[in-house]
Amino acid sequence: MFLRAESGAEAPHPPAADPSLCASVVRLASEHGVLGLAGPLLCRWAPPGSRAGVDRRLRFETLRNFALAQELLEALRLLASQGIPALAWKGPGLAAALYGSFVCRSPADLDVLVEGAAATRAREVLCASGLYVADSREGSARHCVLRNRGAGIYLELQSDLAARWGLAAREGGSAFDFSGLWRRRMMISLGGGQIACPGFQDLAVLLAVHGARHRWNRWIWVCDIGQLLQHDAVDWTQAWAEASQAGAARRLSLAVRLAADLLGKPVPQVLAEAASQPVVTSLASYASRQLLDPDDRPLSVRADLNDFAFSASVLDRASARWSATVSFLRNRCLGRPSSPSPAAPCSSLILRPYRLLRRYGLRVALRFVRTGCAVLSGLPALLSRSLDVEGA
Repeated sequence: MFLRAESGAEAPHPPAADPSLCASVVRLASEHGVLGLAGPLLCRWAPPGSRAGVDRRLRFETLRNFALAQELLEALRLLASQGIPALAWKGPGLAAALYGSFVCRSPADLDVLVEGAAATRAREVLCASGLYVADSREGSARHCVLRNRGAGIYLELQSDLAARWGLAAREGGSAFDFSGLWRRRMMISLGGGQIACPGFQDLAVLLAVHGARHRWNRWIWVCDIGQLLQHDAVDWTQAWAEASQAGAARRLSLAVRLAADLLGKPVPQVLAEAASQPVVTSLASYASRQLLDPDDRPLSVRADLNDFAFSASVLDRASARWSATVSFLRNRCLGRPSSPSPAAPCSSLILRPYRLLRRYGLRVALRFVRTGCAVLSGLPALLSRSLDVEGA
């Protein structure tokens, strides 16, 4: 209700809040990155005894956003001084581009994109300034997390985004390679300076892919798409063409469908047919349930299968869904094989229950077998082209 009212849509007046409910709402708004958007309405809605606490939380979020913006400007300045092109991806740059102010959006960390050939040098430049490598998730050359020792701010240095996210390449390379993103960049004012960000059409596709990767489990990602839908600078025809070539058409149509269902935003005409397809409707229903009922989510094999079904069914191409299925089986059911040999998954299927039996006992070994059988029984639905997530 807060977000719809903030965007100008009609929303019913919220009921009177008690202090415990108000504290829960503020906590959830902070976790979902929308406290800056809902803050003014929360202050009016909160009971008198809770307003001081809401104000303190808003001031804390604002100061943190200022610290993030300062850290981002310094990182980009250091890279530019060494001749390394860099794009601010998400974070304060995205907030300034979409909402007009970097305090309206509360990012968890900073994200900077560089060219793959310059990734190692960029990491060395930033580490020389006082940052240190906190995590190298997919190989330090493609994705590493740097941390500021004093402020505790994390900066994700990313490269080869199109390859890591599985965006298909056309002849001459993917439209979302760094060279293309840099060529279509836009300049955003931030803290008295100018920073480079991906253009609006690129942002539409990248935000849609990013949200789908995380199953749209944060409200701020839906709000970002909602802001793009009411932004006149977005050429949705071009964004749809680029998404279709990159194999991300279903993810883009899902993003606009979620913004339409949850925030009342209009769906662009070029996306209307795709956003009304049954598989997109099912995906949007699943993602909406996770946002609206986050605690109603039992940990079970079925829940794990539903998550995988969502992640597989957002992919456009059947070959991509097959690859995702094979990876899921190897990682969740068979275990990660130590050898790249094609026979490794089969041998793991035979040997892993025996190893579990020796180490943990019969109960754990039987649990592994039951999990594997449940996964295999759900595969026919997962591999169908028109995957119904609700019935997976």
